[in-house]
Amino acid sequence: MGKLIAALIAGLIGTAGFAADTEPLLSPEVCKAKRLKASAEIRAIADMMQRDADYSEANDGRLSPELEQEYVQWYQRESAKPGSQLPELWRTDLTATERARRSASVDQFSSYSIAKIKGVVGAILRDAAKGCSPPQLPKGN
Repeated sequence: MGKLIAALIAGLIGTAGFAADTEPLLSPEVCKAKRLKASAEIRAIADMMQRDADYSEANDGRLSPELEQEYVQWYQRESAKPGSQLPELWRTDLTATERARRSASVDQFSSYSIAKIKGVVGAILRDAAKGCSPPQLPKGN
């Protein structure tokens, strides 16, 4: 899970969010505080993802209660869309095709969740970068 989070963050980090030549630069102290705040917010997201993964591992692959609730809400939105062929969640008398659609919805929800997290992390990083020069990495890295 740590590698996934690191890859997610690395993919979002870039110079696009850093101050343009015409934008006034904030002080190094303000920028450091913004980066520390962003780091804490991203760490909280990573911790939440880790808790969800730990719950799943300890409970035969089940979603955590919070993630299950988010899935139910997502599923209801998706099934309400015109042309949706998702069966109602309460139904247990599914055909093989309906079972396959419901099963595929879990992968779709996973993709949705990952995209949502990437969006949130990207917004945090862009906000932290506004008005700041790109951080300087130590020499030799």
